[in-house]
Parts: sequence; structure tokens; C-alpha cells
Amino acid sequence: MVSNVKIAIATTPRANRSEGVKQWKDYVREHFSAEIAEGQIAKLVVAMPTRTQSDVGKELGSIIDGTPEEFWAEMEPGLIGAGDTYRGACFFAFGGRESASNIPVDYVLHIPIDVDFGNPHPDDVQYSLRKLLDPVNSASSEHELPALVIGDYIPMIWDDTHTTSKQSPFKVFIEEHVKEQLRHYFPNNIVDRLGINRPRTEFFLISKKLFEVVDGERRFSPYDPMPQVLIFADRKNFWIEKVDLGKFYETSPKFSSVSIREQVFRTTAQISTEWLRWEHSTSLKSHEVRLLSGMWMGIVLEGMSLAFEALERMLRDPHVV
Repeated sequence: MVSNVKIAIATTPRANRSEGVKQWKDYVREHFSAEIAEGQIAKLVVAMPTRTQSDVGKELGSIIDGTPEEFWAEMEPGLIGAGDTYRGACFFAFGGRESASNIPVDYVLHIPIDVDFGNPHPDDVQYSLRKLLDPVNSASSEHELPALVIGDYIPMIWDDTHTTSKQSPFKVFIEEHVKEQLRHYFPNNIVDRLGINRPRTEFFLISKKLFEVVDGERRFSPYDPMPQVLIFADRKNFWIEKVDLGKFYETSPKFSSVSIREQVFRTTAQISTEWLRWEHSTSLKSHEVRLLSGMWMGIVLEGMSLAFEALERMLRDPHVV
């Protein structure tokens, strides 16, 4: 095991509210107690998505200690999407905040706020989140340390009335669409090689070195950043590992046709744009770009056609909308 690896655990509330923060903190302090006692978990960070109202700030102040080891910070002017919240959480976790001294860390572990902490269901991710540290703790040298650990899971819907569950049809469909787009633009990609079912996962462990590179290269998209980060990190030869976490439960999620269209089109745009950034190398001469532009257009149009077909399948399914 590599000694002196420091990790911050961060979360990102979805709105300007304190709901879920105490449950998240209690869960982390209970389930990562050994790592906290040993100093491996060096700090806990809550990244609020927008400027926080005074009453919410007071509530957070009563939950979070406000020390270098445990603090909350706010993003300004505010988030655009999930990728912004993840990036903000990593930014604060690695860099601390201006009003206090910073504790340097090597990794940030992101655990989303919307886990139903303290109320686990069968094979719940709550039983397995410590496994995200295994690739770090099993490394025998710095060269074996991963740059990115992906927490893979099965998306579930829990029915409180009947105490039953089923797979979330929308999330299954949207992930299949994302994997189809990745296969189209990046054959033999890291998602297929590792067998990742949830490439847009909210559970991940990222190294400071990788975060600084993807952030500096503007590869951390405002929306759904993980597919893009995975492709970029793999092509730059960063070490990536996957951990199976079990099932992530939601209660009565709402899926609208507008939301479905938005997610299909934005993931399609992000993946195709990432492909074009690799294909449109700065080393290409202007005449080479002109010769290749027709081929590129055909590939992008084919990718869009696949996206429309996936969208039609989702909208036709009675269990999705």
C-alpha cells in the first residue's frame, strides 16, 4: 500500500438547500471512520451549486464545522449542469477556500447527495462505497495508483407502497444510447473494455493530476462530464479502474419527453465534439482539413441518426415517459 495518500470526500447538493447534507455527513463519518482516524480521509467538502441564501447558510453552519477539515463553499455565479457541480466540488476539495488554510489532498471522492443515506435497500450502493478506495489502497507503488476510479451501478426505482423495485427504464435507455455513441466515435473505447454500464456515473474518485489536466483542457463538460473525461483520460494513458457498487435507488423519478430529448441531444453533441477535437489535430494542414471535412460530416451525421433512433425508442416505450 502506498503511504500518505490523502483523499477528500465531496458532495454536491442539487439545489440551494441543506436537505441531505447531515445524512451524507453522518454516513461518511460512520462508514469511513477508519480512514478518517488514520488521516487518509483528510477533509469533507460540500459544494453548494449557487450563492447560498442566509437561512440556508445558517443551517449548513450548524451541520458543517467550517474548518479546513470540514467546510462548505458556494459556486458563483452558479452551475449550468451536473458537470459544473462536480468540477466545483473538485476545485474546492483540492484548493480549499480563501478564508482558511488548505489541506492538500491527492484525490477527491465524489458521493452524490441523493443517495437515501440510512435507509438502504437490497444490494444498495450504501454497502459498497468504501470499495471505491480499494484501487488506491491495493497499489504497491505510486506507478500503480489509478488516476480515475469509476463507481458503476444499476439504476433502480423503489416503490414504497408495495416495497418493490425495478430497473429505471429511462436511465437504462439513456446509458445504452451513450455507449452506442461512444462505440460509433471511439471503437474499442474504455467504457466497453471495462464493461462500464453507467458511463455517466455520479460516483467517482479522481486524482489531482488528472483533474488539473481535464479542467485545463476544458474536457470537464458542464453536463454529463464522465464519458468525455473517460475518453480523454484513456487516450492520454491515465490509469482507469471500475468498481461495481450494486444498486442506486430512486423513489418515483419523473421523466418528461423534454428531459429525454435534452439528455439525448446534449450527450450526442458532447461525444461528437470530443471526437472532432481528437480528429481535428492542430498538426493538420489546411488542405488536409478540407479533404477530411466531408468524411467527418458523414460520420457526425451517422452519429446523429443513431441518436434520433435511440430517442424514438425511448419515447415509444410506455415505461419511460
